[in-house]
This record gives sequence, structure tokens and C-alpha cells, in this order.
Amino acid sequence: MERVGVVVGSGIGGLNTIEEQNLNLIKKGPERVSPMFIPMSISNMAAGNIAIELGTKGESVAMVTACASATHSIGESYRMIKHGYQDAVIVGGTEASITPIGIAGFMNIKALSQSTDKLRASIPFVMGEGAGIIVLEELEHAKKRGAHIYAEIIGYGATSDAYHITSPAPEGEGGARAMKIAMNEANVKPEEITY
Repeated sequence: MERVGVVVGSGIGGLNTIEEQNLNLIKKGPERVSPMFIPMSISNMAAGNIAIELGTKGESVAMVTACASATHSIGESYRMIKHGYQDAVIVGGTEASITPIGIAGFMNIKALSQSTDKLRASIPFVMGEGAGIIVLEELEHAKKRGAHIYAEIIGYGATSDAYHITSPAPEGEGGARAMKIAMNEANVKPEEITY
């Protein structure tokens, strides 16, 4: 398990814990703040707890890149395996930011849909919570243990369009550049891609 890593991203971390413990501090004083406040609020604890539970001793890392945290986690895990640092990585993302302060913050930054039309309610951004975890594994390592292989990652690209705090550049330059980087790494041409 020394070459099995865990990378779990979260855009915010333990927002509910932060909110609750801040109220404890204000209403009841510092001695009523939970001794578990820090471990329960920092973003890397999902990865840390998975590593402890499963006994993985490779890298244990948290990506914190807003809405891209889980995707970024998958890409960086792919690179850990590609460059030989890990044989496998338990990877994904988790978020639980539906709290009064979370809703207020996203609402006031104009990042939430305020549509009451149920057919338009899924347009960006609607608050949600959840988690998703997959296992990435070096191909020969997976074959050796008889793993069912669902897909193969052959390229990854990540960029910043340096445009705005919540909006992508209108022409999609950053996303397009990330796709080109991934295609270059994978050594594929655009016409070879079906999706």
C-alpha cells in the first residue's frame, strides 16, 4: 500500500463545521469550540481519513480548485501514475456547502440560479452536495490483479484563462487550450475524438 495514493478535492472543505463552531465561539466562548474543529474543517481530511481507513501510504493530497477540484484531482492523479510515483490512486471529490453562509455567499456573488421554473432550475449554478470516488491504476498493475478496466486516460490538460472570478472567458479560450494540451499529451488529433 506504499504506492497507493489518495487525492480528494473539495472546493471549500468543512463549511458547516466552520459555521457551527463560529457560532459556538460567539455564543458560548472559546472553550466551547470543538477540539475537532480544525481536523473537521480543513479540506485535506477526506483524503487523510480515506488513507487512514484503508492503510494507503502513498501521497495523500487535497486539490482545492473550486468547481474543478474533482476533475483536477483525477488529472493530477493520472500524472502521479504516469510519472511512476504511484501504482494506483483513490481519487475524486466531495462537497457539502449547503449551509446558510454558503448559500448567502454564492447568492451574493451571483453564482446561483434564481429561476423558479423547474425546467430552468439546472442551469449554472444550482447548489448541490455529494461525493464521487474512482480508482485510477497503472494499466499493467490493474491487469496483473485482474481488475475490470472501464476506461483509460491518455492525456490531461489544465489551464487558467485569467479572466474573471466566476465566469469563463466568453470565447472559451482557456477550456480550448486545456483540450489541446490533453490531445497533445495523448498524441491524438481532433478528428480522432468522438466525444
